Amino acid sequence: MSSSKPRHGDPVVIIQENEFGETEGVPTRQFQQFLDELSEDDDSGDLDTDDLRQGITLLFSQMGQVLALNSQKEKDIKAQRQTISELQSRIGLLNSLAGSIKDLSAISVSGNFTTTGDQIIICTNTSSITITLNATPKDKEEVHIIRQNTGAVTVSGAINGDTSLTIGNRYSSPHLVFTLAANEWSII
Repeated sequence: MSSSKPRHGDPVVIIQENEFGETEGVPTRQFQQFLDELSEDDDSGDLDTDDLRQGITLLFSQMGQVLALNSQKEKDIKAQRQTISELQSRIGLLNSLAGSIKDLSAISVSGNFTTTGDQIIICTNTSSITITLNATPKDKEEVHIIRQNTGAVTVSGAINGDTSLTIGNRYSSPHLVFTLAANEWSII
């Protein structure tokens, strides 16, 4: 506390950090002593120290509530920042995955067909057909073939060391990927 005591009617009281209140909004012992000294020095009787003490106690209580609210807001802001950071991380992951997602066109066929690029082939045939795989595929080119109906489906191309694949069961759907290094289609 400063060496000179403020007097009734003084325009300014300089408050030092933690001089008059604790973080919980409770007046410090030093401040209580200041109020006691102030009431002892008041010879005029104009100063109602009980009202002053009640007002200041209420003020400190309200300050404590404000500090508690600010503390909660800081916690909320920290939690929001953490959430934003997690979302940014997930967005980055999604963006990296989006670069690897292929645009597969779906084609419904009921007769013989030759693939061209990444495709989903839905076979709706009731009699036997042949799906011929692209003769000049790109590395990692993908083809999904679904036997949707009752007709037999034969897939022609270099597949897992063979020259063809028969899709024997209705609703079976092999997923084929071409690898340039192996120079053949693989069922995955």
